Amino acid sequence: MKTLIFRAYELCTLTEDREAELDFLKDTFIANDCPVKVVDRVFGKYIPHKYKPNQAESELKPQNDYENVLNLPFVRGFSEKIKRELRKEGITVVFGKGKTLESSLCKLKQKIPKDQTKNNIYLKQCTSCNFKYIGESGQTLKQRDIGHKSDINTRKSRSGLYKHIRDNEGHEIDFQNQKILDREPNMFKRKIKEALYIKAYDNGTLMNPDKGTPVNDCWNEFTIDIRKSIKN
Repeated sequence: MKTLIFRAYELCTLTEDREAELDFLKDTFIANDCPVKVVDRVFGKYIPHKYKPNQAESELKPQNDYENVLNLPFVRGFSEKIKRELRKEGITVVFGKGKTLESSLCKLKQKIPKDQTKNNIYLKQCTSCNFKYIGESGQTLKQRDIGHKSDINTRKSRSGLYKHIRDNEGHEIDFQNQKILDREPNMFKRKIKEALYIKAYDNGTLMNPDKGTPVNDCWNEFTIDIRKSIKN
């Protein structure tokens, strides 16, 4: 990348020509599957030494306005044009890789079994009625289920699953067909999401003993959308 950047500085005498060439090079690297973060870092920091402005000149230049950056998927033939047009309006466009036929068909990573996934917000159901339980865990689903089953076997009164079985003779929890509602590696965000799902599904058929982490009422407007996501 640095070699071609240096070449652009050497061959383009006009600033606008050099900027156009650098934009073309960035787009070409991204289109050829170079990591977008790496391309942005190299093109953002590297300036050939002989072309670096001195301290006095750099102080006169305005700082980058990161509020005027637009991230778009790269579409060959179209993206180059929209980038030139938006530059005229003072908007910098940064391209990411769009969905390709290769990315859709070629799955190189082995799919992880559901019970081995981590950081889940999950939904369990009763096998005999329409009562449900929504929970979250950073553990694998299998590990968390071991904890739930232990609470049921040891009759933990704080367990919503055990309370449901205790109060409804013959009912059982369906551990085999539970649903992953969402995934979130950040524990704080995961608890917020759990509370939003509980809030959205709180229609009197939840086994949850509480509503989870308190959340602001401003989230209520998304309740309908969250319910739709659960049904889908």
